[in-house]
Amino acid sequence: MPELRKDPVLGKWVVLSEARAKRPSDFKDSSPSAQPKNGPCPFCQGHEHETGAELFALREGSLIPDWRVRVVKNIYPAVSMESSDGFDDSVSKEEEVSSPFHGCKVPAMGSHEVVIETPHHSVKFTSLSLKNVEEILSCFRHRMCQLREESRFKYIQVFKNQGKAAGASMEHSHSQIIALPIIPHQIQLEIENTRTYFERKRRCILCEILKHDIEDGSRLIDITTDYAVLAPYAPKYPYETWIIPRVHASNFENINDVQMQSLACTLLSTLKKIECLFDDVPFNYMLHSSPVQEYRDVPFYHWTIRIIPHLASLGGFELGSGCHIVPVYPEKSALQLREIKLEYPA
Repeated sequence: MPELRKDPVLGKWVVLSEARAKRPSDFKDSSPSAQPKNGPCPFCQGHEHETGAELFALREGSLIPDWRVRVVKNIYPAVSMESSDGFDDSVSKEEEVSSPFHGCKVPAMGSHEVVIETPHHSVKFTSLSLKNVEEILSCFRHRMCQLREESRFKYIQVFKNQGKAAGASMEHSHSQIIALPIIPHQIQLEIENTRTYFERKRRCILCEILKHDIEDGSRLIDITTDYAVLAPYAPKYPYETWIIPRVHASNFENINDVQMQSLACTLLSTLKKIECLFDDVPFNYMLHSSPVQEYRDVPFYHWTIRIIPHLASLGGFELGSGCHIVPVYPEKSALQLREIKLEYPA
């Protein structure tokens, strides 16, 4: 069964899950530049019986194949609600109180879900309609609202991997949701840093950054009534891009329908701009939202969507030190993306 183990030196949790190694792949070889197969696949319309159990769907009618977006259980999960049932909690020498690993292992209890974004195999995310993207985001909201009612879940991570180099094993456009019984190290650091700033200044640090960068303009990529798109001041990756709500909000799942429609437009147009600069580049986007139990609706944390195009690989210095070398200034990447003019995505 999958386990969560904490590195006692770094304080970081990792998930050990052999099920992830069994995932099928749409790609013809193991190289990062591998070309995908043409389908069909288990995510395609008419193959609903090949996925995990359906958790939620948006449909035209009552017939199973008439769906627009489906949320299903991942049949190769990193975490599982069944993990705690089969977990060996006997105390080994590693788990004795005198061991340096005492308290560093828990069952990887959680939920791992796949959001199948379209019934059509070869339609990439940037070719989806604005309405389709809005429905995908509404599925995120719906599932996050349901998952946060499970008191054992402390954090919900929504993310998308597009392209083999970005971690995707299937070409068919999809995203994922993982609910965890712990708060990951990076999110815990964000909580601590934003809370410290708030206690000192009585203001949210992201709200302050928004105010500064909108006035300054050098890292501003786009702005709407509801959202600002920025190149972060100290990016970890070239052309890293953040979408930030202009009105303070700590939890994405509280978004209303008008904000949802605006976010769909902003997300789609931002990804299209990146695609204009780097044709068919693999990318990840991640939703950073406040933890769902003790940190729900807090004044110091501000949710964001963070987009990372895969333009460079990490070297020994980055892996060894944790300090990233970025070959382009965010002011330059923002200027390049800001100058791209798109028609309104529809």
